[in-house]
Amino acid sequence: MSIEASNLHSLLASLRIRLEEGNSNQAWYTAVRALAIKNGPLDQFKQALEMLQSKMTAGDRLNRAGEALVWKFKKEELTSFLGQVERLKTPVGIALQMGHL
Repeated sequence: MSIEASNLHSLLASLRIRLEEGNSNQAWYTAVRALAIKNGPLDQFKQALEMLQSKMTAGDRLNRAGEALVWKFKKEELTSFLGQVERLKTPVGIALQMGHL
């Protein structure tokens, strides 16, 4: 899970840097902005990560201390989350490749 989060961070950081260096008049820049539409890939990343964060931080302080010793996720939840992240990484990766061309 941590490896996937690290990979995702790297991918999104690369996209951010590329956008900051880009020119808003370029066709690539305009196409990449489509990733940020409501319910688009970037919005779905945000929703998935917020769900993950809420699951990890739910409960009061005493409960969290006890739960820190227990795995909070079911295999199906993690498989679903990792599958969703992998699917969402594809359009971002393609956008980065287009920008390098």
